[in-house]
Amino acid sequence: YPDRPGARFNQDYYLNKHLPTIVHLLHGMPGFLDISVERSFDASQWGSSMALMTCHYTFDSLPNAMLAMSDLAPQMRADVSNFSNVEPTVYVNETIQSYSADGVLTSFGESTLSDLPSRWLVQG
Repeated sequence: YPDRPGARFNQDYYLNKHLPTIVHLLHGMPGFLDISVERSFDASQWGSSMALMTCHYTFDSLPNAMLAMSDLAPQMRADVSNFSNVEPTVYVNETIQSYSADGVLTSFGESTLSDLPSRWLVQG
């Protein structure tokens, strides 16, 4: 949810009502792996915050992500006005590599470990 002048975002409603409903809806969808939520902090020392809140929906494949989002988007968006006056910006990304704090590399998708599935993130 992008940060802009006059933006309203009810974090309590989002975390305690909206997200549990979304998890319930996604629970039976093929390839759904998890949801993680990030709250933005005051980044005024670097300019303004880019987002009020970011939610990552993780799926095992792009087709499964697109199926879930197309099937559930109307229900998900219908609740937005209950916690925000800002429409979410949606990005679709493929995770191809990640590193742990101790430098261990995990590769996904078309990388060197081709037996691992892609992890697709739908951010909004």
